Amino acid sequence: MPLDRIVCINLEKSPERNKAFIEHMSQVDGAMDILERFNAHDGRDYDSQEAVIDAAVADGLDFYKVFKAPQFAWVGRGTLACFWSYFSILRTAIERGETTLVLYDDRPLVKPDPYWKPPHTLSELNEILLILEAEPIPFLSLQLSWNTKEDPEITESQRPAITKCPDITQNFSGCGDSHNIYSPSGAQWLIDQFKREPHNLEEVTNRLSKERHPGTYGTKYSDNGWGWFLHHDVQDRLAIDALDPHINVPDEYKIEHPEPIEAPKIEVSETPEPEHKDTPMIEKVFVIALEDDKTEIFRFGMAVGSLCVQRTPQDRIELFPASDGRHGDTKRIAQEAISDGFTAFEKFFEDPIAHIQMAINWSWFRVLRQIQDEIQSSAMVLLSDCTLQMDFYDLEDVVGKVAHYNGKDLAAIQLSRWTPGAEQFIRPVPIEPGSRITEHLAYGDHGTIFTPIGAQLFLNFHNTPEWVGWTPEMVIKKIPTDTYGIYSVCPEAVGHEYYKSQWSDRRFDG
Repeated sequence: MPLDRIVCINLEKSPERNKAFIEHMSQVDGAMDILERFNAHDGRDYDSQEAVIDAAVADGLDFYKVFKAPQFAWVGRGTLACFWSYFSILRTAIERGETTLVLYDDRPLVKPDPYWKPPHTLSELNEILLILEAEPIPFLSLQLSWNTKEDPEITESQRPAITKCPDITQNFSGCGDSHNIYSPSGAQWLIDQFKREPHNLEEVTNRLSKERHPGTYGTKYSDNGWGWFLHHDVQDRLAIDALDPHINVPDEYKIEHPEPIEAPKIEVSETPEPEHKDTPMIEKVFVIALEDDKTEIFRFGMAVGSLCVQRTPQDRIELFPASDGRHGDTKRIAQEAISDGFTAFEKFFEDPIAHIQMAINWSWFRVLRQIQDEIQSSAMVLLSDCTLQMDFYDLEDVVGKVAHYNGKDLAAIQLSRWTPGAEQFIRPVPIEPGSRITEHLAYGDHGTIFTPIGAQLFLNFHNTPEWVGWTPEMVIKKIPTDTYGIYSVCPEAVGHEYYKSQWSDRRFDG
């Protein structure tokens, strides 16, 4: 029972949402081969709620007559049209005998990177469906994304798991209609459940999650990586509901003009304003390397190769020329660093450290300063003898996840870790079940993501006389902050390949 169709509900008047949806879905291996767009019914095409209901009934949804009852006056034109689209897709699944995944245009699947598995693919989803098909009860539906109405902090389902698939539970796990798979009989089952107690579909699935329905399944964790949410300023369904003053919608959806307005005819400027482009989560990847050394340039090429393999856009990769301390003159390095604006290096006139390490620290100060001054979102710093081992766009998703996690602005994410002794075998506690992100820091600076806030924080801390001589890999473990978010990923996303080089910039003997 492989998945036959993935169907996205999208309004014709919202092409930008469809474009964003397709860009995201293209990250899921195999998804584009069976993806279809459903031209959604638009509540703005009708003068009243009753007109939408009559049109849906004329289209064959006879059970929609129930919405004419007074107790359903709260259901607006946007909601009525949206679920008309949803039921139309289910009806097609029944008629064609197809197993179908139904998605909204702001809620695609995403290719995640959980710590216990490689990135999700359509093949993996089909393998899960084959396992569920082999269960004694005929398969009806699989809920890939959910939450709870009673307590939003609940992220793990208490339902028993499937023996051969511990990430999948019996029955729905919570409220959620945005990432559900239906067999043909499951499509009919949901329609029947809706008829039994009509409501919006999120509430219907919430009720079903509290009941026992053999043949229905959910994911164990709400934040499991299958379901993703794209942010848009306005949700179409609620904005259309807001056309009717008596419909109760959140204040942010009560916009003055929820439907397109014809632009006035004016003279077109000869110099149009530049097209706005969103700033990516990771703007730059700085690879710290010595410019004039063949060995180092070779290592830079290896680092760039790993970045390209992990789909890093090439226009974001930039060589950051490292400060060269191989000549062994500590006073000269200190003087040059002071002239460069890092006055804390005055300490080394009296108490010098190894010249190679002094140059490494200076390189770090310079790259942090550049991030602080020039970057809007975040930048990754990678040492030239290191390789990226995680898909770049998955890494951007991690940045988006913790950008304002628990009300804290993101400062830094540690991508490489090492810990002494037995501690290295202990997996740190993730911030959420199923996540590879943790607030537990280890030693390691081989790969790090900094926001401008984080760059300033590290620079201020690392550039003080008492800390200026510490290696960056030690500072990242020790830096204290309760105000900003500093995280690491486990297992690490950056590998250190120093043993493959003829010499390492970590050798302090020159």
